[in-house]
Amino acid sequence: MLALTVTKFQKKGLGAVRLQDVPTQEPLPHQVRVRMKAAALNPADLHIISGEMKGMSPVKPPFTLGVDGAGVVDAVGSQVHHFKVGDEVLFYTGLVHCGTVAEYAVVDAAWLARKPVSWTFEEAAAAALALLCANLALDRAGVTAGHRVLIHGGGGSVGAAAIVLSGARGAKVDTTANGDDVEYLKSIGAHEVYNYKTQPLSSLSSGRYDMVLDGMGGETFLQSIPLIKQGGVLASLKVMTGLNDMLRQGMKPPFIVKWLLPLIFGKYIKAAKSAGVRLEGVATYGDGTTLTTLGERVAALGYRPRIAQCFALRQAEQALETFAHGKPRGKVLVCMD
Repeated sequence: MLALTVTKFQKKGLGAVRLQDVPTQEPLPHQVRVRMKAAALNPADLHIISGEMKGMSPVKPPFTLGVDGAGVVDAVGSQVHHFKVGDEVLFYTGLVHCGTVAEYAVVDAAWLARKPVSWTFEEAAAAALALLCANLALDRAGVTAGHRVLIHGGGGSVGAAAIVLSGARGAKVDTTANGDDVEYLKSIGAHEVYNYKTQPLSSLSSGRYDMVLDGMGGETFLQSIPLIKQGGVLASLKVMTGLNDMLRQGMKPPFIVKWLLPLIFGKYIKAAKSAGVRLEGVATYGDGTTLTTLGERVAALGYRPRIAQCFALRQAEQALETFAHGKPRGKVLVCMD
């Protein structure tokens, strides 16, 4: 089968990622083989290619790139009874079990979710990681009806999913984004959209939000703290506070990592604690049951993930270049049909 293959880790450039012919695998007893219809490209793919996580991942090159996607069940392992050949599914694998940018992917059955009937395979592929990540952040923060929430980067896939899911919980949602995205973001539920190019965070009143979701890190993280109420939550996709999420993904971090996290992220952890803000690091993992529920919920609301461009599998290398170096508004996908 054709697969977009990471032939070696490479800190800079994408020359080590090539479309190759590789053997089609058979599923183990707890696994399912999916005939892929579409796979999304994510920032995580670039981190994987660079080798940033090689010390914590059991997967070594060569391996197939891609952590989420959608397709049709093609074969099931002997212990799998809740999926059958022909089922339409979407899934997220976690960061160490790659393999979606290919004609077939073998994945744990526990990661599989049923595709909403109203969504295309492309829309399902664009939603998997984003829905799980956004929902985990909202769960950690305990977001519920009446809360006021700020989502940084609402124009991105996780940000957009967080806006829709926050609204579904009854929260009032604001977001920061490029000015070009204002109309789109209001259409999916954002109340206020702040143009980060013209409206600095320092211009917003302090203590306004019960929760802020930050996927930017750095100064955006620090400037978000004064905006949060005492006892509120800053959920970060950049600042890690523990190992549990890593372990759930199948990572195998060296024991010393537990002691390094406070050193690496100490400035941010201290700033949040000093302000009386609870910090929650978020790194999502595969969860088919939750993903099925989330997909059904947002599809029923009429939400359709935004797609920037679809490339054929034979153009997968070009798709990766476009994703890495362009500024797509929406998901870049590799489509197999």
